[in-house]
Amino acid sequence: MLLNKLVLAASLFGVIYTIRCYSGMQGSVNGDAIGEIELLDCNATDFCIKLPSNGHVGRKHYEGAQYSCDFGECRKEGCNKREGGGTLCCCSTDECNESSNILNQLFLVLMSVLFLVTFQPLLI
Repeated sequence: MLLNKLVLAASLFGVIYTIRCYSGMQGSVNGDAIGEIELLDCNATDFCIKLPSNGHVGRKHYEGAQYSCDFGECRKEGCNKREGGGTLCCCSTDECNESSNILNQLFLVLMSVLFLVTFQPLLI
């Protein structure tokens, strides 16, 4: 019985110390949104990462980022240039590698709700 309690406590300990990170790719090409991101529980790491990028391919302009759990590249929080080129941003709190698009979408949803609550009597 005591062994079962210890196993349960140990499994809960692992869940409590799991960091949640966004994972996937999201951005735009010539203003058209591409990619998707999702939230993941990242085990065995203390960091989330974001790899921002932008540039041109022919006449097309792209900007966006790759989001993930860290797999050993991060040593501390902050953004640093990578040896192979590009920038690596590391952070150590839940959902810290969020996309600005998510913030923009949340802002639009909140503004829509505020509009409906404020002007609902006028619409009826």
